Amino acid sequence: MLRMFADNEEDLRAYIDLRKRARAAGAGIAAPPPPPPPESGKPCEFPLARRAAMRCAERAFQKFLGVETAEAAVDELRRRCNIASRKEFDRDAAARERWRAVDAEFGAWLRCADGDGDERG
Repeated sequence: MLRMFADNEEDLRAYIDLRKRARAAGAGIAAPPPPPPPESGKPCEFPLARRAAMRCAERAFQKFLGVETAEAAVDELRRRCNIASRKEFDRDAAARERWRAVDAEFGAWLRCADGDGDERG
């Protein structure tokens, strides 16, 4: 930065004076704020993207989505939530809400099914 002032001593002195006044006034550069707490009301040890990945590996979730494999579940989840990557669940509020809606629908579906995801008779 000092190269800018190498040919202009007056600007350098003005810059130094400005910095001194800013420090004296307490206008130093502050540390960035801490990240916001998770939006969920209950604590969770995994980010949503990780939870979605674990869900896709569950046979019942695959059955709920109408697919046969974890890879197909990932594809179907991306399609339903209109995302390119599950990481969007942790970065984008709209994607997060779409995930929560699918997960809530799955929970309701599970309550109406037996442990294997088969409809109760």
